[in-house]
Amino acid sequence: MAQLYEDQREYKKSLEVLMTAEKKYPKNPQVYFYIGSIQDKMNLKKDMITSMKKVLELDQEHVQAMNYLAFSWAEMNQELDNAEKLARLAATKEKNDAFILDTLGWVLYKKGQYKEAMAVLEKAHDIQPTVGIISEHLGDVYTKQQKYDKARELFLKASEAETDESRKKDLFVKLSDIETRLKTAPVRQPASNDFNAGSEPSP
Repeated sequence: MAQLYEDQREYKKSLEVLMTAEKKYPKNPQVYFYIGSIQDKMNLKKDMITSMKKVLELDQEHVQAMNYLAFSWAEMNQELDNAEKLARLAATKEKNDAFILDTLGWVLYKKGQYKEAMAVLEKAHDIQPTVGIISEHLGDVYTKQQKYDKARELFLKASEAETDESRKKDLFVKLSDIETRLKTAPVRQPASNDFNAGSEPSP
């Protein structure tokens, strides 16, 4: 019933059903996970965080909750150290899950650890090359690393995969920014030209 209401975007009714389920099954971590996901869609971020923490209290091995909580903290730019711990733990349990790797890479990006974030997100993209959000995150890291050609390629790929119009607009803004950066980036001269333009090297 909760799923039916969710599909109809009746999130308040879905949550009411799940609250009934919570009373009947107070020790079921999956109930709290579902509650948290609906609270997130209702933009009840604090309640969602509480629900996801409850999942992990009941089941310390619940990888989905680890990933959800870590990604949410990264998106909110909060608790980034705790987000990294959860994301790394989830990644050790599911080494080839592209979405978990994307979460870890995104947390590292938020912490300014761009080199490590790039390595993690490249692996995620290799596993799931058609997922728009992963392509976008890798494009963001490439932008920070001034790899503008690669960033443009990833943002274009993400835009083609995206169906949400608001996210398409965000990607268009990023593409426009990249085009500007490419036009204004200094042209790097070959090493031989640099040498010829300078003085003779000392013996």
